Amino acid sequence: MATPIEVSFELPVSSREGFELVTNKDALEAVLRGTESIDPKVEILPHSDGSIQIRISRGFEGDWPSVVSSLVGDVIRVSEIRQWLPSSDEQNYSGTLEIKVEGQPVSMAGSIKIFGQGDHCKVAIHANVKANILFVGGTIEKLVQSVMIKGIEAEADILRDYLSRQ
Repeated sequence: MATPIEVSFELPVSSREGFELVTNKDALEAVLRGTESIDPKVEILPHSDGSIQIRISRGFEGDWPSVVSSLVGDVIRVSEIRQWLPSSDEQNYSGTLEIKVEGQPVSMAGSIKIFGQGDHCKVAIHANVKANILFVGGTIEKLVQSVMIKGIEAEADILRDYLSRQ
């Protein structure tokens, strides 16, 4: 069984500028700093077909519930791949998102879309969290769902702040 995540946020720029923002290394590094990531790394790989792959790895310290800390300790390391497809109209962008908890059978996978809405754009994320851990998988999925939604909201706030300083 998987636990769904559906969250969206707005950015005060066109969809083209929103896409440029979420594929900008400086902006992504600002997000990693702003979320207090441990040992963060960002790699942006443009491909000849116009697609862009973004690889992010980072750790998070936290006061995790005992069911989580007994599995991962005090620091959770995650790896993330965002794969953006080329846009046919430079107004609508779509891609995939995959996040894995390193060393654990916990992951999130889904889609990301950016589309214009008047003088701003909307970023929409639809994904499923899976935790293949006997007896406690559902509990961990709900916890990861909550953490991921808060993380996406924090990323949106940091990106808006980044835009305001440009």
